[in-house]
Amino acid sequence: MSTATATPPAAPTEGRLRRHRSALLIVGGLVLAVAVVLVLGNQASHRGVPLDPDNPDPTGAQALARVLDDQGVDVEVARGADELDATSIDSDTTVVVTSTHLLGESTIDRLLDHVGGSRLVLVEPGPGTTQAFGITELPYAVTFDGERAADCADPTYDGLSVQVDSAIEYPVADGCFSGKEGALLAEPRPGVVLFGAGDALTND
Repeated sequence: MSTATATPPAAPTEGRLRRHRSALLIVGGLVLAVAVVLVLGNQASHRGVPLDPDNPDPTGAQALARVLDDQGVDVEVARGADELDATSIDSDTTVVVTSTHLLGESTIDRLLDHVGGSRLVLVEPGPGTTQAFGITELPYAVTFDGERAADCADPTYDGLSVQVDSAIEYPVADGCFSGKEGALLAEPRPGVVLFGAGDALTND
């Protein structure tokens, strides 16, 4: 387990995940006290791994990890299910799973058992994972033209908009950032969030 401490590249002038108030509110809305990022797979190097908090490349998430750290959020990286099991998790922890395409049924069960009542965020999960959380219809890959506002009942996302080139919509009726086929952010059960706009979290 390691902590993302390296200096990220300079922040772009046009953010992909926008709030029309302040950056602090974005952090306060998304994370409580601790964020544990689960990166699956056995990569020899973390550089080049999409959404890895230690990756300074355009597809990495080093900039986001640094912003969270600057706001007092303790970011820990668990590289695989064994490291996650060894990580202390409580009700103030948000667990973010970035490599959801590698989740199997047994890994999902193990993940849910360890996370317990903590907040779990799955980035761009596909059909197998979404079915495990009760969404029987298939998610849709979509392309973007401009920004999409949250426009949902959850006040956490008031004023927040997303701008990415492509994303995944989940076929739910009550999600946030909704489009023709569904929502980019869905909560199929309390404490579990599906987020279909992974590019919004990257250094780019």
